[in-house]
Amino acid sequence: MSQDSSFCSRCKNPVFKPRINVNTAELYTKLRSEFGTAVYRPQDVQEMLLLSDRDLENYESEIIRLKSQIFYVEAQKKRLQDYKVKLRSLMSPIRQLPNETLGRIFEFACNENLLQQYPWLDPDNPPPTALLSPLLRHLPTLAISAVCARWRSLTLSTP
Repeated sequence: MSQDSSFCSRCKNPVFKPRINVNTAELYTKLRSEFGTAVYRPQDVQEMLLLSDRDLENYESEIIRLKSQIFYVEAQKKRLQDYKVKLRSLMSPIRQLPNETLGRIFEFACNENLLQQYPWLDPDNPPPTALLSPLLRHLPTLAISAVCARWRSLTLSTP
C-alpha cells in the first residue's frame, strides 16, 4: 500500500485506511444543484475514480485477509473444544479407581472367557466361529483390553 498505514495492535498487519471519503449526501447535493466544471474538474474526478478503484482492491484484499484469520480462529476454537473434551475425560470416575480394584473386576469378568475353556467341553454348545459382536460376550478379556492403554496393560499384567 502506498498510503500511510498504521499497524494493528493485535495482528501487526497494516490497517487499511480508505483514500476516498464516501459522502453521498454531499455528492447528491452537488449532482442536483451544481453543474458544469465548477463542481469538479475532470482531472479531479478521474483521480477520485482511480483512488476508488484502489480502495476497492484494498477492501477485497482486506476481506481475503480477514477470512483467513477467521479460518485460523475457527480452527483454534475447534482444537480447544477437542482439548476440553479430552481434559474432561481425565475427570472420569473410572480413572479414579486404583489398578488393584480394576484388576479384580477384570479377573471376575475374565473367568467367563471362552479362551480359558479351550478345548470346549460341551459338545452341545460349540464355540462361535464368526467374529461378531455377540462373540465379544464370550471373550471379555479381548473386549476389556481394547478399551484403552491402561486397561490393556492391566489385562496383560493379569495372569
